[in-house]
Amino acid sequence: MARVDNCPQSWDIEPTCFDVVPTVAMKHAEGICKQMDIPKSSIRVAVALMIPNADDPTKILYGLRNPEFHTEYKNTWGLPSVGMQQEDFLKLDTDPEAVQEVMQRLAHNKLNDVELAPDRFVGWTGRLRSPKVDPQFPEPYYLIMTDIVTKPIDPRSIPMSTPAYTNLFWLTPQEHAAIVTASPTKACGACSQLAFAAASNGKF
Repeated sequence: MARVDNCPQSWDIEPTCFDVVPTVAMKHAEGICKQMDIPKSSIRVAVALMIPNADDPTKILYGLRNPEFHTEYKNTWGLPSVGMQQEDFLKLDTDPEAVQEVMQRLAHNKLNDVELAPDRFVGWTGRLRSPKVDPQFPEPYYLIMTDIVTKPIDPRSIPMSTPAYTNLFWLTPQEHAAIVTASPTKACGACSQLAFAAASNGKF
């Protein structure tokens, strides 16, 4: 989906946009927070990595979250991801060092310091999360999730488990969708849904 001036639509609570413009995403999230009467300080931002397998670049790395490591979406499948500050998110499309920094932090915290290089943004999506819908969220917040494709890596450079993930597998977004369709409680949410949307729309 090519971005136009009104992308995303102001009333779309959970948009998907394949053009990453942090200021647009943040403005949209602030509008949703205003509609829902929650403070804009409740906007959270996260970056997920679509890490292609050098032997088969149609496959990317998915992890099963270790419930002892993660506070939300425990024991569910998703892409490796990490939260970031709003002000750091706003730098992503103008400061290449900001992209590399967040990738290095994710690799250090969750992927045993594997060396990764960014390739391109895939897009972003928004999610409103509330204890009224899911009790695992103690307070309501709005999530902005951005996916970044990395350069393909040698699959042997990543162990098949880390402290953050009890299992890691190389799957196409379609294969991952089939797994979580069979076991809906294992679905991780925004990061992997965005990856599936990107693959379905020829963006990956």
